[in-house]
Amino acid sequence: MADTTEDSVVDAEAAASKLVLERLRDDIIMGVFQPGQKLRLIELKTRYETGASPLREALSRLSAQQLVTQEVNRGFSVPAISVDELQDISALRRQLESRAVRESVARGDEAWEDELILSHRRLKRLGPAADIVTDGAAPKLVLQWEQQHRQFHVALRAACRSQWTQRFCATLNDQFDRYRRFARPSRDIQTRLGAQHDKLLEAALERDADACGQLIDEHMQITGEAVLATLRNKRLPGA
Repeated sequence: MADTTEDSVVDAEAAASKLVLERLRDDIIMGVFQPGQKLRLIELKTRYETGASPLREALSRLSAQQLVTQEVNRGFSVPAISVDELQDISALRRQLESRAVRESVARGDEAWEDELILSHRRLKRLGPAADIVTDGAAPKLVLQWEQQHRQFHVALRAACRSQWTQRFCATLNDQFDRYRRFARPSRDIQTRLGAQHDKLLEAALERDADACGQLIDEHMQITGEAVLATLRNKRLPGA
C-alpha cells in the first residue's frame, strides 16, 4: 500500500511538472512573454500556481531547447530575436520539412491518411487564420488554432521514418512560431496560407510526393518572407 501511495504521489508530481512545462512553453511561443523579458520565479509561481522546483525544471528543459536563455547570476529570460536568426531558421525549415513531407507522403499508410484528414478537419472547424491569428481573437481560441495548426503539419510529415528529422523539424517549428507570433503576417498572407493547407491535403491524399514537397517548400517560403518583412518594420526589443 505504501509503495502504491508513493507511486501515486510521484505520478502526480510528474504530471504537474509536465503541465507547467507545456504552459510555459506555449506562453513563450505565443508571445505572452516578450523577447528579452526576464522570467522571474516569483512571478511565474503566481501565474502557474506552482512551486519553485517544477518551474526550475521547466526553465532548464526549455533552456536546452533554446526557448529560454540562462545566464550565470542573472537568471532566466526569453531569448532575443534577430533578422539573421529568423533567416537561418527559415532556410533550415524549408530543407527539412520538404524532405520529411516527401518521404511521409510516399510511405504513409491508411492510418496516416485518417489522422491527416482528421487534423485538417479540426483545423478548418476553428475558422480561417485571417480571422483568428491577425484580428485579436480570444487568447484561448488563438492557442487552440495554433495547436491544431501545428498538429496538421505534424500529421503531414508523421510517416517520415527519420526520428532525427522529426525532432529537428519540431525544434525549428517552435523557434519559427515564436517569430511568427511576434511579427504576424498580414490577413492576405494568412488567407493564402490557409488555402495552401487544402492543397497540401489534396496532394498528400493523391500520394503525389513531389507536388506535396514543392507545396510545403512554397508554404514555408511564403510564411518566412512574410514574417521577415513584418519583422524588419518592427522595432526589435532592446534596439
